[in-house]
Amino acid sequence: MKRISLLGASALFLLFTAATIAQPRNSGGMASTQFQTGTWADASAYYVEVRYSGNAAPVVKARVRGRMLEVSVGQAGGIPGAVFQNQMSQRYPLPMDADPSRMSRQDLQGLVLITIPRRQPGNMPRW
Repeated sequence: MKRISLLGASALFLLFTAATIAQPRNSGGMASTQFQTGTWADASAYYVEVRYSGNAAPVVKARVRGRMLEVSVGQAGGIPGAVFQNQMSQRYPLPMDADPSRMSRQDLQGLVLITIPRRQPGNMPRW
């Protein structure tokens, strides 16, 4: 079986990802928030970002299912316990050198950044 190079794995990861923009409708005086997702990679990790603008930060959830990372983004209504007014989710294939057990999240102003470190070359799992 032929191995994929680091550049090839990065290209495949970026090939299967796409930026998504969503904007909830403004109903009942609810403050509208716009959000956008994107991905990139460097030599040490893979990154998924959710950028947002508006009065309220969206609810961002990330979970690993098999070799896929599922990221869902939504905005709750203006009353406590309300269901999501708007929600979207993206699924990203995880390259073989991604280590989802060390996935981390940073919540910054206007940005949620999910980081998935790369495994060391000798610690690659086999299929």
